[in-house]
Amino acid sequence: EAKKSYEDHKAKGDAVAYSEINVDNPDIMKIQVGNIPPESEVRITYSILQPIEIALNKLYKLTLPSTLTTRFKPKGTQGHDTPDIRNVPSESSKIEDWKIMINIYQNTPFTYINNPTHHLEPEMVESKQLHDPIYIATYSASIPLNKDFVVYWGNDEIHKPLQILAQHPKNPNDHMAFFSMFPQLNNLKVSEAGQLLNNEDYEKAIQQMEEEIYSQDFKEAKGEFIFVIDRSGSMGGNRIVNLRKALKSFIELLPEDSYFNVINYGSYTSLYRPDSIK
Repeated sequence: EAKKSYEDHKAKGDAVAYSEINVDNPDIMKIQVGNIPPESEVRITYSILQPIEIALNKLYKLTLPSTLTTRFKPKGTQGHDTPDIRNVPSESSKIEDWKIMINIYQNTPFTYINNPTHHLEPEMVESKQLHDPIYIATYSASIPLNKDFVVYWGNDEIHKPLQILAQHPKNPNDHMAFFSMFPQLNNLKVSEAGQLLNNEDYEKAIQQMEEEIYSQDFKEAKGEFIFVIDRSGSMGGNRIVNLRKALKSFIELLPEDSYFNVINYGSYTSLYRPDSIK
């Protein structure tokens, strides 16, 4: 019905769009646009949602990819793989420059920030939100579309526990508490981690350093690990199944001679064992 409506409007001369999932390749959506007037400008906007990476347990890493990797083909489908466009020379692209605008917000001062791919310097601003200071780093430039745009940054409070209490916007008696802890797994300072980015092959240098640090820390690390898990009604179905799998993986990866226990909560709180076990 939607496709028929598209064809009808297109026949009338209306500017109209239609999209459908490819039958052979269900991870591909085909979009058709009809009756674009001559010399009109068409703007295509796409959004990327990605987690911020961590380098050396000290630096945040943001990557804006300049190309797409080989397309994933779901198991059991008959579609053909698309060519790996990483092998297509950048000169073949009709887009000459990227116009980028990146804002990075923190509630603590930046100790380190670096753009090793394009060597741009950010504009640093300190602002205020209510009574709390906000620190902003902004990159704004036109750059060649020939490689990824990468930014590393960090601050001295990266491992400080964070707690947030938020009030419901419509129900003032309802609140939500959030707690986050980013464990310190090595003794590197943020500035020391950043020095590795001065190497020409900084990605390889970071990888080698991470392998050395984590292999040594893993051998020496001993302690008690407490896992706090939610088993309330909101965790029903696949959520509790995935939680169990994740917990099992974490426990299997604990260093030798360490102890662990599990605190679970729902309508009541309980311990997996009265005392942590080895």
